[in-house]
Amino acid sequence: MTNSFLRVDDVAKILDVSKSYAYKIVQKLNLLPAKERLKKMQEAVMFLQKYDISINMAVKIFNKYNLSIHYK
Repeated sequence: MTNSFLRVDDVAKILDVSKSYAYKIVQKLNLLPAKERLKKMQEAVMFLQKYDISINMAVKIFNKYNLSIHYK
């Protein structure tokens, strides 16, 4: 069985954000199953990067709108 939870240190490193900000992200994302939350965050960040939005800003947008980003 593999771990299905996010570690604050890993999120901070991957997204290049502070540990305190990564902790807030992890708290919100832990409400979803691990694979689903990672996939949704990755999709949102990749989508927003097409419009020259930084990773940090994309994560803020992702968190503010609570996964309600609808894109194609």
